[in-house]
Amino acid sequence: MSAATNPNGSTDTSTSASASVEAALTSRVLQHVANELRGGRHPLINGPIGDRVLLQGEVWPLADALVHMGRGPFEVVLRVNAVDGIVVCQGEEAYRDILNGGTAPQGEPAASESDGELAERERRLRSLRRQASEAGADDDPVTAIRRCLGQCRHSVVVIVEQADILLQDPAQHDQPDRDRVARLQLAMREAERVGRYRNTCILIASQIGSVPPVLLAGSEEVGVIDMTAATRAERAHYLRSVIGAMHEADQLAHDPARAVIAEELASLTEGSTISALESLVTFSQSARCSVLQPQILVNQHRFGERPDYWEHLRPVLAACRAELEAHVFGQPHAIDAVMAALAGAALGLDFSGNPIGVEGQPRGILWFVGPTGVGKTELAKAIARAVFRDPEAYVRLDMSTFGEEHSAERLLGAPPGYVGFEQGGQLTNAVRARPNAVILLDEIEKAHPKVIERLMSIFEDGRVTDAQGRVTYFGETIIIATSNEGSKELMGLMEREGEGITHEQVQQVSAAAVRSAFESRGRPEIFARIEAGI
Repeated sequence: MSAATNPNGSTDTSTSASASVEAALTSRVLQHVANELRGGRHPLINGPIGDRVLLQGEVWPLADALVHMGRGPFEVVLRVNAVDGIVVCQGEEAYRDILNGGTAPQGEPAASESDGELAERERRLRSLRRQASEAGADDDPVTAIRRCLGQCRHSVVVIVEQADILLQDPAQHDQPDRDRVARLQLAMREAERVGRYRNTCILIASQIGSVPPVLLAGSEEVGVIDMTAATRAERAHYLRSVIGAMHEADQLAHDPARAVIAEELASLTEGSTISALESLVTFSQSARCSVLQPQILVNQHRFGERPDYWEHLRPVLAACRAELEAHVFGQPHAIDAVMAALAGAALGLDFSGNPIGVEGQPRGILWFVGPTGVGKTELAKAIARAVFRDPEAYVRLDMSTFGEEHSAERLLGAPPGYVGFEQGGQLTNAVRARPNAVILLDEIEKAHPKVIERLMSIFEDGRVTDAQGRVTYFGETIIIATSNEGSKELMGLMEREGEGITHEQVQQVSAAAVRSAFESRGRPEIFARIEAGI
């Protein structure tokens, strides 16, 4: 079995030093599998298992990579799934010997064998071959797995794909399913050590919650491995290997130029899988979208052909101020901060201390603090009208309804098995339906700290992946949070200072109140991340 080749059939080269480093590049999930094998545990891999992985610099589907890894230290390599049953990838003779209990005939027939004995021997050999090739049909795969793991004549690794389908939860199904799970549990406990490694069963499942809990509860036999998105180094390596197949890559005459573009693409695709990068390469070819403009290429691949929502804003920034002032009175300092954010969003620069203009992150993150009735919500609506020319480009979420820890799932999407999984999240659904919008998180101080933590990841990364595997991007949004923190302190300051109160004093009281609120919840670090936008 060979690794995947470049779409253009060629291989990019680099310096000998970097080539030697990349030749050893192996995805973290495979490194964790190797550690579990050395520890004598049975790995359970869960997550985006349909993604490709790197094994010593080459790109492989996950199951193929595991088969390739097993060929070295194990004599018998089996691949099992719910459709094909058992497939022998290496060691057919040894596998037949295991199925026959170690008494499979070997070598040429003895001279003393009669014709009848020879015929019987041939019949047994044919039966064993059929049993080995059709074990999935004539024998339960889990029974064969137990037979392989429990013997000590041959070293065996069994790679079980679709473990969450092959192994149904015995608590939800009938006796045959219970027996199958019980046999696998015993098989993993009884697995013998043959040579350097223990006979091993590697389970692959898309969701760990779908694997029967009885296999995991209190078990030291199973090592759980979460399969995560590709690292930056893995993305950059893959992109360097395939960049020659992308549109207008022929204009990149030198390898250093290709490496620069690949590194930029790797940065723009943070959190993406190798499979998503394959789709990016195909999109560049079919849509004739040039690799010479990486940011445009990534945006069009993610969102399709869309207008520049900010282009119209550049020549009319002054008019935007007038429009905001026409709707919100007596808040010149707040409007100054908003205009700085809008200028940065329109020009792709960071004028406010927020991550505005950084690719993938929200165009603006603002935190309006003040008593009820001073214009926080009205200013958010005015921004939607001024920026997007559409009052409906405005999403308001009442954060007082997200006061419980589990309500974060209602905001961003519930995990499988929970009520509302099929519906997605309120926030993610709204942004997928309309990527360019002002999102108002009203009275955010009333939300549970876990909810705010989830929102912080959106503020920093500009994206979130829900339980269904769908990625929602917030790169065209402005996010505004409002809070009443410090209202009592502010009223006391106004009574003491009267008309002599300054904006700097108000700012200090508000910031101190927000800081105190997060410190009282034991999360002062959250304040440090949002302080610039207050």
